[in-house]
Amino acid sequence: MFVLRNQIIRKPGKGSLFLFFLAFFLLGGQVLAQVTIKKDLPRSLELNIEDCLIATITSPEPMTVYMVGSATKAGKGLVASVTTRKFEIKSGINRYDAAHIPPIAETWIIPEYESLIERTGKFPEGRYTILIRLFTMKDELLDEDQRTHRVEYPQLRLIAPRDGAKIIEPNPLFHWSITRPIS
Repeated sequence: MFVLRNQIIRKPGKGSLFLFFLAFFLLGGQVLAQVTIKKDLPRSLELNIEDCLIATITSPEPMTVYMVGSATKAGKGLVASVTTRKFEIKSGINRYDAAHIPPIAETWIIPEYESLIERTGKFPEGRYTILIRLFTMKDELLDEDQRTHRVEYPQLRLIAPRDGAKIIEPNPLFHWSITRPIS
């Protein structure tokens, strides 16, 4: 270190050399960007088994991966798990849903929900935590994301005929009203 007219001049040291190489590699594009996954939730208050796999994936290069999605219900624990077959992701930012991923390779659902989900394709009402994980061909975890989603279905209310009314027509016409849950 030298002093010249009340100014301090420092010799380049190890710290400056480190910053130089760090800037060189970052600006030179030598550091690979990480593969990331962001869970996309359905806009409605419903939840289908395919919704466990909707995600936006950011990748610096094309690669072959597979996804594992799981749904955990508050107070119940793990309700369902679904695994895709291996598929190719594109470089850049891309959204993947049931139309853009291969068929499901494996599905596991707790027995008390299995018949309902298989019949309707939808989860029963409740609050769910959806976890989605992205793996390489070598089963290495690339990234994961978790979101919470509330499932509520509209309720039907009979408008006509009124409750307790005597029906004399052989083919009565019923009128229903849908009441939506308050978000």
